[in-house]
Amino acid sequence: MKVLFKLFIVFFVVCFIVACEQTMFGVPIEQWNTLSKVQQQEVIRGYNQRKQIEKQNEPIMSAIGATEGIVRQQQYLDRSRHHHYRPTPRPFPPHPHF
Repeated sequence: MKVLFKLFIVFFVVCFIVACEQTMFGVPIEQWNTLSKVQQQEVIRGYNQRKQIEKQNEPIMSAIGATEGIVRQQQYLDRSRHHHYRPTPRPFPPHPHF
């Protein structure tokens, strides 16, 4: 149990560090500072295009998420019904020596 807790703490710290990385339009600051103005403009253009596509796809992605939720719920119900199914026990056959 202690090992699992320690692994969780390490995982949390790593995720926190990665999430805190500073970026400009999705590019790490250190790399951004090495780009020329033309390259920076290209990155900005690509970033804006991705954001526009994400915005256009938002209703579709929302519908997919809702559908996945319904499917997961149905799978859970199917599994729980199957799990709780217990066939009627049959009596043991008589012992052949009696």
